[in-house]
Amino acid sequence: MNGPDRKPIHAELTLRGTTLMLGPEISQMGSRSAKTLGGSPVTLYLLCEDVDKVVAKAAKLGAAQRDQ
Repeated sequence: MNGPDRKPIHAELTLRGTTLMLGPEISQMGSRSAKTLGGSPVTLYLLCEDVDKVVAKAAKLGAAQRDQ
């Protein structure tokens, strides 16, 4: 969903019947990004059959892996 300035303000990701709503920082609405906050209080877990295959595909598509 695009806002008045044509920039994305809302997206939905549906996985196995569950919908996640995603959006950017919008300071006027009190929505802050992890970058602004210096980190995020949110953790998202994704369960899958073959984690190595999923990570390899994500990396191939441009994702970055952060080692802890």
